[in-house]
Amino acid sequence: MSTKSTFYFFFSLFLAVRGDFEHAFKNEISSGSFNSTQTMSQCISDLQKMGLDLKDFKLSWAWRMLDATSKLRSGLAVLSDDIGQFDECISTTSDDGDITGKYCLGSISFDVKDDNFQLLYDMKRRLKKNAAALAGSPTSNYQLTWAACLPSSCGAETFEIVFSEIFRKIQPGLKVSFSEEKCATKNDDNKLTTGAIITIVIFCIIFLIMLLSTGYDIYCQNFSKSKSHPVLLAFSMYTNSKKLFTMTKNNNQLECLNGLKFYSMLWVLLGHTYSIGKGAPLYNYLDLVAWADNIHSMILISGTLSVDTFFIVGGALVTYVYMQSMEKGKKFNIIIYYLHRYIRLTPALAALVLVVATVYPYLGNGPHWSDVRANQKMCQDVWWATIFYFQNYLGQNEICAGHSWYLAVDMQLYLLSPIILYLLRKFPKQAISGLIAVIIGICGMNFGLAWSNHYHAILSNLYGDNTEFMMKFYIKTHNRANVWLTGVLVGYVIHQIKQKKLNLRMNKIIIFAIWVVTLVSLLICIFIGHGSLRTKEYQQWGNSLHIALIRQYWAMGISWIMVACISGYGGPVNWFLSLPIYQVLNRFTYSVYIVHYMIITLWFASMKSPIYFSDWMMGYFFWGNLCFTSIVSYFWVLAFESPIIILEKIFLMPLMKS
Repeated sequence: MSTKSTFYFFFSLFLAVRGDFEHAFKNEISSGSFNSTQTMSQCISDLQKMGLDLKDFKLSWAWRMLDATSKLRSGLAVLSDDIGQFDECISTTSDDGDITGKYCLGSISFDVKDDNFQLLYDMKRRLKKNAAALAGSPTSNYQLTWAACLPSSCGAETFEIVFSEIFRKIQPGLKVSFSEEKCATKNDDNKLTTGAIITIVIFCIIFLIMLLSTGYDIYCQNFSKSKSHPVLLAFSMYTNSKKLFTMTKNNNQLECLNGLKFYSMLWVLLGHTYSIGKGAPLYNYLDLVAWADNIHSMILISGTLSVDTFFIVGGALVTYVYMQSMEKGKKFNIIIYYLHRYIRLTPALAALVLVVATVYPYLGNGPHWSDVRANQKMCQDVWWATIFYFQNYLGQNEICAGHSWYLAVDMQLYLLSPIILYLLRKFPKQAISGLIAVIIGICGMNFGLAWSNHYHAILSNLYGDNTEFMMKFYIKTHNRANVWLTGVLVGYVIHQIKQKKLNLRMNKIIIFAIWVVTLVSLLICIFIGHGSLRTKEYQQWGNSLHIALIRQYWAMGISWIMVACISGYGGPVNWFLSLPIYQVLNRFTYSVYIVHYMIITLWFASMKSPIYFSDWMMGYFFWGNLCFTSIVSYFWVLAFESPIIILEKIFLMPLMKS
């Protein structure tokens, strides 16, 4: 048998075993019986051509559209996704070139009688809460993800009519749903908007400036005897890269904080890889239940504690730097204080907002590309709230670059810090007592909010929905301030130790005991609640206490690590966290945080086939995301961080000295 004959034999076999759906699809398209409710003449004409083409047995454009459409497949009992063949669909063109393929991702819903199966579906529905096809669907029905391919002249309404008629004949009671937001064609987003063109031009200009500055730098170092101008060197990739990879030694450095920040950033990236990856098209959603039931999943679920480490470190550094500058007799200028912070953080964030608002959808395509377009729309609508740092108090669908809520909280607390720092310096005892009282008060308030709103503490609780908790509690500054204020107290203690005003002298046995208690406590913070707070019956006391106290408990553990390392009681922990390499890695932490979430979102949205969920697979994607994020963040640092630091010193320092 020739190669061509073999191919047609297996293709014929493939068509023969497709079952009722394929026959119904072909007959329905051919008969055109659905046309009575369809008013789009071009769509009707194209569907009729498709039906005529399907009557003949040949590898034609119509068969390729059928081939790109989802099939009734194995794996329904384990909630397996079938998202069709995206590229095959949108690249299909009729012989005369008049008809092109249109891919739409929708759903087929039907009643569920089994409670266990319903539980699994509810979990899948929450994981896919960003998908328009599943958002807001009734929990009494199970929705099977369904991808379809029809002529591009047809809208989502036509997709619903065609497939409703098909499935009505196969299985009455099924409901088909498609949304235009989840549809795509080859010509979508091909034409650059004015905003996208402007963004590309801006980035090209910045890159050109970087090249010219680098060339000027190399020329001055090798061929010119005159002193180079510092402004012209600000964007030099050569000099800035040397600074980035240089390790220094300074007695005022809090070296252990570099390690804490670096590993917290890795934890954030790992957690987002899992959280976004679990919402990706999967072959084995059922295995997510087994994964969530395994206690090691808490390492990922508790990854939100890494953000609290950043709050502690941030609060400590604000206090320590202020106190050190006051000891040196420097004047405090509140305008410069605020301006420095804003200039330091905003260019990198603004660059991300600009990219997401303009060119983000042009970076790829895929079945879930509507999520990318949704991110774009939010950044177009509320970019101002993002770069002025109060997006965490907007509505659920009004957060551009969702992970930037942390920057808003941090900035808002920074705005309040001058009052706290002044009181802490002038009236240290009263200020410390007041801060402790505020911390206790916030913990009490958080308990009351969790109690009255019945918030679920454990994100892997299959019986609860954490959306309200995340949007109304988790990202709000007044709910997170206690941890940052704990960092402020730690920063004051560290300053006192550095100035020899406080000498911690403790017995080695006591030090060892505190370390054991601290490390055990941190492990408890990560794993507690897995067995008791994931039950169907809501544990009001347990969930409320967990939400109110777990972050404060974690903050106390991290605080001891910081104080012990600074005061000489860190031992191997201090040695490990203070390795010089973390100085280099920590310089990329901010840009990694800025860009990583949107890169992971691009990865998820561009998936064109389901994947198997497992720790090995997620680990594989994590290292890939880390590698790609590191490359992008390197450019981000050279373009939007290092030059800003240099220019700020040139233009802002004279104002600070005046």
